[in-house]
Formats: sequence, structure tokens, C-alpha cells
Amino acid sequence: MSKYRTHLLLDPDQHKNLAQLAKLEGRSISELTREFVQEGIEQRQRLFAVEKQRRLQVLEKTRQVRLAIMREHGGVPLDVSFPDLISELREERDDQILSRGD
Repeated sequence: MSKYRTHLLLDPDQHKNLAQLAKLEGRSISELTREFVQEGIEQRQRLFAVEKQRRLQVLEKTRQVRLAIMREHGGVPLDVSFPDLISELREERDDQILSRGD
């Protein structure tokens, strides 16, 4: 397996601890670093897989809610202009606020 050379800057404590571990295990700092990097990659990949699954479940739940709403309305999607609805609600609220000052 070919390897790539990488320049890695560590904090002094990180280097000291890594060197101590390497000495205790009779391994090189490079070997330990590659192992730690691989473990970190695998951990991140697992976390991303879990997050992806969670998001897919949310999307599926959203789809189910949408289908339930459509069934309640006879299978016809709601025909609502949300920008218009928001504007209308804002105007009503503005009217309420202004009428209280009278």
C-alpha cells in the first residue's frame, strides 16, 4: 500500500503523549498517528451515517404528514400562497396594534 507524506503540527503536549505511547507500545509515532487518524475517520463516518439516517426518518415522517393532510382534503394539495398569507397576517396584526392605540 502506498503512503502519502503529510506534515502535521502537534501541540507540545500532544507530541509528548504520542511519543510516550509509541515508546510504551514499541511502535513508531507515524504508525500510531495513522491508527488514530483511521479511528477518527471511521468514527466520523459512523456519526454521519447516523445523522443521515435520522434526517431520512424526518423526511419520511414529513412525507407521511403531508399525505395525511392531502387525504383530509380529498387528495388535493393545499392551494396556499404562503407569501400572500404572511402578508395578510402581518396586515391584520398591524391593524390590531394600531387600533389599540386609539
